[in-house]
Amino acid sequence: MNHSRGFYILWIGLTLSIFGSELTEFSIGLWLLKEQQSVLGYTTLYLILELPAFFLIPFIGFAIDRFDKRKVLILSEFFACIITALVLLSNHYGAMNTAIVYVYISLISIVGAVQMDCYATLVYRIVPESELKRANSLGSLSASLPQMLAPFIGAFLFSNFGLSTVLFLDSATFLVSALATILLLKYVSIQFVDGECKKISFDWKVIFPDIKSIKMVRNSQHLSYLMIYASIKSTVIAATLVSIVPYFTTYYTPTTAGYMMTIGGFAMVITSLLSAWKPNIFNAIPITLLDLVYGISFIFMTQLPNLITIGFCIGSAFMVLRMSIIKMDTIWLCSVPKEYHGRVFAVRNMIKSFSTFTTYFITGFMLNHLVNSESFDLNTDIKALDYFYIIVILLTLPVLIFVGYKLTPKLNTEKLSWTI
Repeated sequence: MNHSRGFYILWIGLTLSIFGSELTEFSIGLWLLKEQQSVLGYTTLYLILELPAFFLIPFIGFAIDRFDKRKVLILSEFFACIITALVLLSNHYGAMNTAIVYVYISLISIVGAVQMDCYATLVYRIVPESELKRANSLGSLSASLPQMLAPFIGAFLFSNFGLSTVLFLDSATFLVSALATILLLKYVSIQFVDGECKKISFDWKVIFPDIKSIKMVRNSQHLSYLMIYASIKSTVIAATLVSIVPYFTTYYTPTTAGYMMTIGGFAMVITSLLSAWKPNIFNAIPITLLDLVYGISFIFMTQLPNLITIGFCIGSAFMVLRMSIIKMDTIWLCSVPKEYHGRVFAVRNMIKSFSTFTTYFITGFMLNHLVNSESFDLNTDIKALDYFYIIVILLTLPVLIFVGYKLTPKLNTEKLSWTI
C-alpha cells in the first residue's frame, strides 16, 4: 500500500483510542445498571452519546475541512485524555455520580465525532483510490476488534478491579493516539487540497457550516438516497444493538451479555480481515441481501431455545453488518469531492445521529415498559423483549431493502454525479 507508513501510524492510533473508548462505554453501562437498577438509566447513556455531537457536527465538519486535520485530531485526543483523567480522579476519591458520568460521556461523544471524521478524510489523502477498499477494511477492523474484545475485557476489569482501572487504560489510549498523530504530523507528507490547513481560529464567523454541502445533498438524487439509507440503517442498528446487553442481563447474566457482544465483535473482526486480505471478496453480495440477513438473524434469535444457536445468530448479524459498512464507506469516500468531505460527512453524521438519538429515546421507554410490564414472564415461549426485536425488524427492514434496491445501480460505480 502506498504511503503505508502514514496510514498505519494513523490506523494504530485510532484502533487503540477506539478500544479504550469501547472499554469505558461498556464498563460505564454496567456501572449505571448496577447503580440505578434501571434499563432506562442504561439507555440514557446512549442518548447522551448522540445528543451533544448532533448539535456540533456541522461546526466539526467545517473545521475539519478548513484546518489541518492532524492538528485537530491531536487537540481532540489530548482533551479526551485530560477529561478522562479527571473522571478517574473523581471515581478514585468517591465523588463519582450519575451527573459526572453523563457530562463525561457527552464530551467524549464530541471527541469521537471529531476523531472519526478526521480519520475518514485523512485516509483519502494518504491512500490512493485503488487501495481504498483495503484501507476501509482495516478501518473497519479498528472498529470491530475493540467491539470484540471490549465487552469481555471490560466485564473482567470492571468486576475484578473496578471502574478506575478501565478509566486509566482509556486515558492512556487517548494519549498514545495523540502521540501517533504527532508522528504523522512530523514525518508523513500529505497532499491537501486548496482551502485546507488554514490557521486554527475560534472566530464563530469563520467556524460556520458551508451551505454548499447542503445543496449537494439536495441536488443529488443518489446522494439523497445514501442519506436516507444511512438514516434507516442507523435506526435498525441502534434499536438492536442498544438492547442486546439489557436483553441478556435480564434473561441470563451480565457475563452472557459480554459473551454475546464478544461473539458479534469476533464476527466483525473476521469480516474485516477477509476484506483487507481480499478487498473485492464481498463485491458480488447485494447490499439488500446483507440487510435481509441482518434482520432475519435477530428475528430467529427470539425463537431459538439455547445460547449456542442464539450466538450463531448474533455472529451472523454482526458479520453482514460489517460487510455492508465496508461497502458503504468506500462509496461515500469516492462519491464526495475531497474539499467537501468534512462538511458532507457532517451532514450524513447529523442525520445518523438524529436517527440514533430518536431510536435510543424511544427504545429506552419501550424496553423499560416491557421488562416491568405485568405480562412479563420468564417462563413464556416468547419473552417480553422478543416482541421488541420482531416489531423493529418488521417495521424497518422493508424500507431499508427498498432504499438499498434504489441504490444498487450506483453501488458498483466509483463516482456519483454532483450538482452544486
